[in-house]
Amino acid sequence: MTNVIALLLTISGWALAEPLLLNIGLFALAGAITNTLAIHMLFERVPLFDSQKPQRQTFDFEPVLAEVDLSLAFRALQKAVEQSSLGAMLAMFGGSAVLQPLEQPFTDKLRGALLQIAASDDFQQLLLKQLHNSSQLDALQQQIEQIVQQRLHELTPELVKDIIQRMIRQHLGWLVVWGGVFGGLLGLMAGLLTL
Repeated sequence: MTNVIALLLTISGWALAEPLLLNIGLFALAGAITNTLAIHMLFERVPLFDSQKPQRQTFDFEPVLAEVDLSLAFRALQKAVEQSSLGAMLAMFGGSAVLQPLEQPFTDKLRGALLQIAASDDFQQLLLKQLHNSSQLDALQQQIEQIVQQRLHELTPELVKDIIQRMIRQHLGWLVVWGGVFGGLLGLMAGLLTL
């Protein structure tokens, strides 16, 4: 409706040779058509440069490793040193308590090494391979497919069309109106500046 009103203003301004009315109509028409096209482009695929470039899927383990308690790894190292040939020498210097000040630096270094390993391409590829070969993933994928198929069978073309039209009218219809209004106001200002 806004497009029609803006077009009528443009035609009237041209037919009556009224530059102010012509400016208002042209600017309103430009705003309304632009917003109509924007709404159309929301629902239609718009090819962009490099939009088909596949994204490399990686996993960021930093938040997970930041929360992991690595003191268990330090205690395992401590026990291994005590049970090794270094254990007797360690006992002469105060036992495993001597190693205690090394716990924080050890866990920090271990966390850094684990992050480095997790970020490596080899590890990421291995993880992706395991995820794609996982039977749990297959079962989950099948469940999702069943749910989606069930929902798709419930939708008829008429129902989908009705849902989309209601959504467009409810949420985006005012975009065209305001595009026409602001375009008309800009046309009025442009017309007044030229007088």
